[in-house]
Amino acid sequence: MNRKFTKETAAFSARSKDGTEYTILEFTDFVEICTRGGCEVQPEARRLRTSKGEHVNPVEKGKYRIVGLVAIDLVSDDPNAP
Repeated sequence: MNRKFTKETAAFSARSKDGTEYTILEFTDFVEICTRGGCEVQPEARRLRTSKGEHVNPVEKGKYRIVGLVAIDLVSDDPNAP
């Protein structure tokens, strides 16, 4: 039986043009695949959210966009930023 789970795998800071700081959390979905030979955990998908739960889309390395009624562009030079 395969088991799926999600883990927070990274966190980094980013800021908007007006200087507002945001904490961005990276969540990764994993699937554990078990066969007669044993079990293996593989990553499936990655999602970004603010610490308040807002969806974040990656634009490119160091650039992100909060998705909502009004889009907010963010930048980050944090070494943990994907």
